[in-house]
Amino acid sequence: LRSYGLTNYSLNFDEYTQTVISASADSQKRLMFEAAYASQPVLDYLFSSLSIKLFGATAFAARLFPFIWGVAAMLLFSVFVLVLTKNRLATFFSALLIACHPQLILYSQIARPYSLSVFLLLLFLLNIFWVLHKRYTQQSRVSLFIATSLYLLSIGFQPVCTLITLIGFLL
Repeated sequence: LRSYGLTNYSLNFDEYTQTVISASADSQKRLMFEAAYASQPVLDYLFSSLSIKLFGATAFAARLFPFIWGVAAMLLFSVFVLVLTKNRLATFFSALLIACHPQLILYSQIARPYSLSVFLLLLFLLNIFWVLHKRYTQQSRVSLFIATSLYLLSIGFQPVCTLITLIGFLL
């Protein structure tokens, strides 16, 4: 369901702008500056640039990574439900609902940072769950730090509260 329509529609204005910036930046530093200047997530622009270098400036290239992150978020959500409930039936039906939800399918088909942010948010929450309920080791601290850092890069550095939460967990 999520792969259907990746190339059926032309790029909208936001997708086109991101594609042009990602394709025309002469360096990663310039790309990061352009993304930050446009108040857009840096990490999404980096992945968009990689996809455009691999497949050219096409709708498919612009929408490839959002599709991948949308599918990965769906799988990570299933893992999260299984860890929380330890019930395979609940996990199956949760995954089915996520897989068939029209808005969640839509965000996986447009070249915007939504699917990456959702994936990294779920990764961040799963790491917090593991730190709180399983073990609080050096490895879990590093994993939580990486998940949080990537999450912050995926949403444009806005959430100071996420950073404060991270510092609280690491202390």
